[in-house]
Amino acid sequence: MAGRVAGKVALVTGAARGQGRADAVRLAHEGADVIVVDIADTLPSVAYASPTPADLDETVSLVEKTGRRAVRVRADVRDLAKLREAVDAGVAELGGLDVVVANAGICVPAAWDDVTERIFDWPSGRRC
Repeated sequence: MAGRVAGKVALVTGAARGQGRADAVRLAHEGADVIVVDIADTLPSVAYASPTPADLDETVSLVEKTGRRAVRVRADVRDLAKLREAVDAGVAELGGLDVVVANAGICVPAAWDDVTERIFDWPSGRRC
């Protein structure tokens, strides 16, 4: 059913590629403008290639090809102040916020008993 979110504004985290990109593009096809958020940076404790700024740019391009608007935000969802500032700017530009897809996350390809809290910590002083 096309147009289910026509005229709405959606926020999608983890939007540089994968499921987040697919969600952002689908929402645009359904009529929403989209704020696309991703860290788009190397994650030191992740064993696979991290998303890049070019990946995030590609998501924006794919959203815009649908005729909808996209606001690109490079932010770490764990940094509430930066995320809030960026999302507020996107909301101001697009005129509101109606849908949130909290998709950001990582995969830790390890046995459950090898996963510790330290895996999810940034090295001291490291911020995006």
